[in-house]
Order: sequence, then structure tokens, then C-alpha cells
Amino acid sequence: MKSAAQAELIETAPGVVMKKVRRKSPVPIYGIGAVWVVYALLFPLYRMSDFLIAAVLSAGVWFLLERLFPGKTELVPAEAPPVSTGDTLADQLLTDGRAQLQKLRELNQAIPEPEVSRKIDRMTEIAGKILAFVRENPQKAGTVRKFLNYYLPTMTDLLASYVRMDRQEVAGKNISGAMTEIERIMDTVIPAFEKQLDALFQDEALDASVDIEVLRSMLVQEGLTGSDFASKE
Repeated sequence: MKSAAQAELIETAPGVVMKKVRRKSPVPIYGIGAVWVVYALLFPLYRMSDFLIAAVLSAGVWFLLERLFPGKTELVPAEAPPVSTGDTLADQLLTDGRAQLQKLRELNQAIPEPEVSRKIDRMTEIAGKILAFVRENPQKAGTVRKFLNYYLPTMTDLLASYVRMDRQEVAGKNISGAMTEIERIMDTVIPAFEKQLDALFQDEALDASVDIEVLRSMLVQEGLTGSDFASKE
């Protein structure tokens, strides 16, 4: 028999694991209670047959309401399963990176400024793609070690400070100045994150360029380009 809350893990984004939970509606339970209350008001409840009739009616009401009110499915945060790529460095970087992304998302929930929130969304998006690349190419984990061990954690720490200062609700020189500097450094960090992601695809882009040149040369040699190709049909 299935439980009231059935869980299924779903990775909605790199480093973001959600738990798919089906929550049953309480309406059928309320219906059963209503049956017993109404029956007790209308009929005596001191004979075994009365209890059996009420029980049968309750089962019928529960069966009907279960289909009319099936409940709903929700996605809630869940603990990500351990990372295992076969590469020790990649596994450690991915585990730490996931934790940093989770912290960034939690901090983002506490920041009311839409523009700052948008920038954090962009940072987490790019960082998530970098983690996805490392998971698919664990042998290249060393190329992003500094990014995942320094740049990403440092930005997380800065944004944690930003949240703490924002909660003070004081427009003092020190707080306002520090918050402004953190907002400005984000404009520098985001392009740097994008550049790091782009650099990861350098080898793939080079391979693609080589394949394109070889393909183009073969098409020319076979006379399958432009008007030559049309004449072959």
C-alpha cells in the first residue's frame, strides 16, 4: 500500500535536486468523520449492525472522495545524492560546488532587490553549467579548481555579508558603501564566470573547426558544393 507522501528525486538543474512528493487530500478523512457524525445524529449507534452500516458508508464515501480529490504533486528541496564520477578531484569539486550553489540560492531568497537577485540568478546559472561540464568531463576538473575553490565561495561569502548588512535596515556610510561595492563586483564577476564556461569548450570548438574544414575539403574534392552539387542530382 502506498504511503501518503510518495517521494521521487528529480534533478531540475545542475546541483539542484528536488523531491517529487504526492500529498493526499485531507477531504476523504473529513468525509469519513462527517459520515459518523451524521449517522450518529440520525440513527442509534449502540448495536453492532449500526457500526457495520456506518463503516460501510464511510468506506464508500472515502472511495468516492479519493477520486474526486486525488491530492497534488509538489516539488520540494531534497538532499542531493553523492557524486561519483570516478575521479576523486572532480567528485570533491562537484560536491563543494553543489553546496555553494545551494547557499547562493538560499541567500537569493533573502534579497529583496530585483536587480541583485537577477544577477545572482545569472551567476548560479553559469556556475551550474560549469558543474554540469565537469560532471560530464571529470578529467578536466583541474581547469576549474580555482573557480570552484576560490571565486565561487568568495562570492557566496560576499553575498552572505550583503544579506546580513541588508537586514540591519540602516543607511549608514559603512553598510551602504559595502553593499554598493558588492553589487559592483557582481558586474565584473558575471562576465568572468561566462568566460570560464566558454574556456571549457575551447577543445570542443577546435575539434569542431577541424571537422568543418575536413568536411568542406571533401565536399570540394567531390564537386558537391554550390552549382556542382546541384548538377549531381
